[in-house]
Amino acid sequence: MRKLHLLLVLCLLPFMVFAQDDSSLSVERLWQLQRIGSPVASADGRYIVAPVTQYDVKADKAHTRLWLFSADGKQQTPLTAEGLRASEATFSPDGKTLAFISQRDKDDAGQIYLLAMDKPGEAQRLTQVPTGVYGIKWAGKHLYFISRIWPDKSWDDMAEQLKADKDKKMSARQWNALPYSQFDHWIDEKPPGACLPYCRQRR
Repeated sequence: MRKLHLLLVLCLLPFMVFAQDDSSLSVERLWQLQRIGSPVASADGRYIVAPVTQYDVKADKAHTRLWLFSADGKQQTPLTAEGLRASEATFSPDGKTLAFISQRDKDDAGQIYLLAMDKPGEAQRLTQVPTGVYGIKWAGKHLYFISRIWPDKSWDDMAEQLKADKDKKMSARQWNALPYSQFDHWIDEKPPGACLPYCRQRR
């Protein structure tokens, strides 16, 4: 019985100290906590990269940085700059390059950036897709991604279309058929069968 009482006191002690220094868990403190996302490990198991998100309640913004952790826990290093978004980190099969999605400088949408892991240097942008990319995946020497596009338009045409849509500043829509949407994207009406090339592109 004495051991049980001692164990109970030891369990309650951290909560008692928490209350005494007025550091009780509150909504404000919850938003101050940094959130770690899904980690990815290099092929040799030496390194782990994970996104860490920090929230600015006053500015109503969130910033995500990629952090590098060693398997032994001795190294914890930020890989991307503060204030920039970064996501979908993935190692190349040989572990020498890290690919991730970020929106930097004059990027209008998220693009793929490559960062060398075996030497110092800044991440270099790989893609310039007007509609942005997501779902990146290494397969051998090739890097695949998904993008929502207009099948009948070139990159330049897509960029012009996106700019025109942005300049309209109008969100009203008129439908003469049942509308479809996927999450926060509307799927435009097409003649019967016209969506087939689009569906193929999305795969």
